[in-house]
Amino acid sequence: MSKFWGGSDSSDNEDDVSEDKDVLSGSDNEDGSSDEGGEGEEGEKAIDWGIDSDSEGEEDKRVVKSVRDKRYEEMHKLIESLEKDMKEADWVNINTEFQSLSVWIKKASNLINKEGVPGPFISILIQLEDYLKQTLADKEAKKAMSKNNSKAFNTFAQKLKKNNKDYQAEIDSFRKNPAAFNKAVVKKAKKADDESDEEDVDDVDIKALAKTKKAAVSDEEDDEELQTGKGARKAGKKPQQAAAPVQAKIVWTDELVADKLDEVVKKRGMKKATPKELIEQLKELLANVKSAQKKVEVYMQIIAIMFDRTSANITKAMKPGAWNRARGYIAELLQLLSSDSSLVLKESASEAAAETEDGSLPAVAQISVNLTSFVEQLDTEFTKGLHHVDPHTHEYVDRLRQESLFLELAAQVQEYYEKHGDHAQAARTAMKRLEHIYYKHDTISEKLEEAHLERQKEAQKKKEGAAEASADEKKSTAAGVDMEKLCVLIYTYGDERLKTNALLCHVYHHALHDRFHQGRDLMLMSHLQDNIQHMDARMQVLFNRAMVQLGLSAFRKGYIYEAHSCLSDICSGKTREYLAQGMSSARFQEKNPEQEKLEKLRQVPFHMHINLDLLDTVHLTTAMLLEIPNMAAHPHDIRPKVISRALRRSLDSYEKNYFTGPPESTRDYCVVAARALAKGDWKRTEELLLGLPAWGLVQNSEDVKTML
Repeated sequence: MSKFWGGSDSSDNEDDVSEDKDVLSGSDNEDGSSDEGGEGEEGEKAIDWGIDSDSEGEEDKRVVKSVRDKRYEEMHKLIESLEKDMKEADWVNINTEFQSLSVWIKKASNLINKEGVPGPFISILIQLEDYLKQTLADKEAKKAMSKNNSKAFNTFAQKLKKNNKDYQAEIDSFRKNPAAFNKAVVKKAKKADDESDEEDVDDVDIKALAKTKKAAVSDEEDDEELQTGKGARKAGKKPQQAAAPVQAKIVWTDELVADKLDEVVKKRGMKKATPKELIEQLKELLANVKSAQKKVEVYMQIIAIMFDRTSANITKAMKPGAWNRARGYIAELLQLLSSDSSLVLKESASEAAAETEDGSLPAVAQISVNLTSFVEQLDTEFTKGLHHVDPHTHEYVDRLRQESLFLELAAQVQEYYEKHGDHAQAARTAMKRLEHIYYKHDTISEKLEEAHLERQKEAQKKKEGAAEASADEKKSTAAGVDMEKLCVLIYTYGDERLKTNALLCHVYHHALHDRFHQGRDLMLMSHLQDNIQHMDARMQVLFNRAMVQLGLSAFRKGYIYEAHSCLSDICSGKTREYLAQGMSSARFQEKNPEQEKLEKLRQVPFHMHINLDLLDTVHLTTAMLLEIPNMAAHPHDIRPKVISRALRRSLDSYEKNYFTGPPESTRDYCVVAARALAKGDWKRTEELLLGLPAWGLVQNSEDVKTML
């Protein structure tokens, strides 16, 4: 009697069982024998068939399942469990079963690579996604969830969103036509089965040939097998795979470029797609694009992705090399637009579409590109870069040299917009140029322009020779800066904010060149002093800077009262914060991290600072020259008229000290000088005031000392 109670003892049955065991275990028997005793012991230990002795042997044969059938059976069980849990709204079990399904998909990766993603798997992903959206929409049901259920729901939502990204194409295809999707999967599975059958036959032949050492392998297969180190079966398939990419060259058409560009745009912002990879793909597209319109679109995406690296984080700045590359791409885009008259820029896509529908410009391509926004982003990154560098190092000076390159590009963009009649965009670009010019004296601007021309000349000589360098010099000189023209352009075509900004810059520039009356008249005609408290922080900082510069200009001209009027409100203890030249250090002032970041971003770069020591000296000197005579004129008044409260407080605190040493700070010098002047000791006052080192920072310092 057989050990399997009715099983056949024939050799055919033994071979079948051994082959089935090979399929289950994936390996041959170690001894290759067909000893019934050994196999019987293994069978009794491993499997309890549970067959009655009275049953017939043919009806109760052992069922052997392939690895493929086992995997699909596991999948169907998991799907049934998920469907049951969805009916019961048990998110804890749903989360657990979905985790098991994720483990299953990893185990079945080889099977999926051959046959494709199974239809039931995609179907359950869609069901879970729809059920999740339905639950999110039902707010009452979500509130009624238990704590564990709610926690599992949130965890599952994140897992499903992350998982479905990898199968988005299959999900979309299944949603459109489930029958066609399943049909394609079945067809691919049949093809994989046929290939596996052929491979099994090849395996038997190859093993037989290897045993007899009569295998005939071609020279090419031998070389490839030695290089890859793989079996003859895989080596036989390699030549076909290696030859596949060389079969046909890619023909770059506008449609193919558009499709590739759409793919890159969809990847933009994803975690898996790094900006560097996207830019490399766009560079490849740029090298193969023939249409000028498509080139413009590719340039736009490259520039936008470069700015994406730092635009999301206000505290992170572009490195000098990346900034220079971005400027180069904008310059190339501008050159392309200038050279091709068939391309016309529009500020928005709706404007471009409207003109195309009207048919007013049928032969001209309408493109939605805003060069001014690129210039503004470039300016923002330049300013942030200066904030991240120590101003007392050579790195800051090297970074500051890029300002001339920015001004050159901004001038070209402004010229382009003026040429095409878009004066509003030209005014915005002119404002960016103005913000980099207004705080410089004309003598400094001329020196910087000369240095920039020299650098351009040297670079041009290395590339094209001295003749080309001289032509470039003329071009750059012609693009020189005229403050008056920029302001007039903004006053004419800019909006209210731009006009206000330009007016304050204009006032500052007038005051810097000792044109006090012109600056004062502009300020008074604008009535900004009445409305400045309702404007944003940046505008208030610029207003304070303009008022301070007006006060310094009045002092240099000898207008003591006007200088004190301009400086008294700002020099009241928070001068650093009012001028955005430092952070506020109030003890009891609470700020969240976002407010601190914004305040740091509003800070003025170091090279634009106004010297606070000089400002304090001028303010206290004007206060002394006005307040001491006023105190002497009204010594016994019950309610005396106070001109400078800051000076009076300083005098009171100085008099309260039991011991007063020699003056150390600028304020100490001014207070001691004021006390000497109050006693009539004007020589001591002159000695103390003129000995201050801050006067060396004033233009025409000898004239100022003579005036004092």
